[in-house]
Amino acid sequence: LSTYIERWLYTFKAAAVENTSFDRLESVYYTHIKPTLGGFQLGNIKAVDIQTLLNQKSTEYSYTIVKMIRQILSEVFQHAYTEGDILKNPMANVIMAKRSKFKPERKMLILEDAEVKRLEEAAREKYGTGRPLFVHGNLIVFMLHTGLRCGELLALEWSDIDFESKTVSINKNLAKIKNRDTGKDTSKSTLQVKGTKTSSSNRIIPLNSKAINALRELQMIYRQCGILTNNRMHNLLERMLKHTGIDKPLTIHQLRHTFASRALNAGVSISVVSKWMGHASISTTYNIYIHAMEQERLTALDVLEAM
Repeated sequence: LSTYIERWLYTFKAAAVENTSFDRLESVYYTHIKPTLGGFQLGNIKAVDIQTLLNQKSTEYSYTIVKMIRQILSEVFQHAYTEGDILKNPMANVIMAKRSKFKPERKMLILEDAEVKRLEEAAREKYGTGRPLFVHGNLIVFMLHTGLRCGELLALEWSDIDFESKTVSINKNLAKIKNRDTGKDTSKSTLQVKGTKTSSSNRIIPLNSKAINALRELQMIYRQCGILTNNRMHNLLERMLKHTGIDKPLTIHQLRHTFASRALNAGVSISVVSKWMGHASISTTYNIYIHAMEQERLTALDVLEAM
């Protein structure tokens, strides 16, 4: 099976998807499929073999990972069936377990308003010489007030900012992609600015005064925002969290969650937040931030009681 999947991956699938998507599929295959099913003969694999793999993975990994395992195997066996390499498609009887059976998704951490304020204050701190304590600290502030993905932030150019209308246009993304050119080591990656993955990710986001002020401070430091890597952004956030005494294992992506949750709690409609976040649908936003909707529900109950 491993020989068959690898031929399918590199001959058929690689040309059909974006490089970043292919890197994820390749990683899932080598991590989760090859070690278990790779040594099986293609024609000898039964539905029970695949179902056992998916059931086991569902207790150890998230729904997203297991769904990708199933996607790869579904496409491979459908390809083998239509090519006449197998007489029956074993995936026809394979099912996904209920979402409740999967390993719980990592708890979403967000910053409280007071913690956001502490990070904003840290970004303004300066040494006695006038040099900022955190040179790029205002990038963190900008993310807290826009909800951008890290790759979107790092791909920004000053031409994407309209200071007059107080908006930022999102139309590209900085991604880490494996080197696959002839003679290059695919264990190493390069950074590449590319278009956003979906049309909904192309959007215009309004900037509040704190976001504008953060940009003004950054303009005094350098002329291009995209000079950091994702790892350096994570290191920057960790240093700022330690400096401010915020004891949370926060990631850069959770600054995005913080923005969305605060916007919803402030009364911004979920349809507007969904557009700002670049989600494909409102249901996506609702499913991710249902915890933030609890306050809205309680407020609605108060209004109902007062009627």
